[in-house]
Amino acid sequence: MKRNPKYLLLVIVLVMAQFLIQPSASAQMFNKGDAVINLGVGLGSTYDLGIGGTGGFGLNAGMEYGVYTLPKIGVFSAGGIFSWSHASNDYYGYNSVSWNEIFFGARAAFHLTMLEVDNLDVYGGVTLGIRSHSTPELVNNNDFRNHYSVDPFGGVFVGGRWYFTPGFGVFSELGYDVSWFKAGVSLRF
Repeated sequence: MKRNPKYLLLVIVLVMAQFLIQPSASAQMFNKGDAVINLGVGLGSTYDLGIGGTGGFGLNAGMEYGVYTLPKIGVFSAGGIFSWSHASNDYYGYNSVSWNEIFFGARAAFHLTMLEVDNLDVYGGVTLGIRSHSTPELVNNNDFRNHYSVDPFGGVFVGGRWYFTPGFGVFSELGYDVSWFKAGVSLRF
């Protein structure tokens, strides 16, 4: 019987996809000693950007490490976040204005493990750090200049992750920290 290499390649791809996509039946959501990296995008700014601004699009990267377990309830984690966002706005017929924000902060979260839903990680926490930002200021009739400053910031968030494999998933968060909404991919080690 003659074997077609196309069919053999298709079988190999399907078998590999089965291992990569199929969730592990015994996968825990988040454990002490787990390290997770989130890479995502954010929408909106939780801080006043001046000139009627509400914030725009941003990029963020965060990391968490499980540090303490409350048996049958959950796991505490500690980590950090880095975020950059940019927005622009036309202000009542004046020239277009734009601003940037850079956040660098520490985060602490509590992950509920008592829900016992395989591959789901539900969490909430706090963020504290510093925020570097430019704020447009009107200097004469039709000219804006950016004023730069560094301030402390703080916030709260709730979120969830869904793992497709033990090491790869997606996340989304709502909160009052670096942006109103964040979503992206999660890598667990």
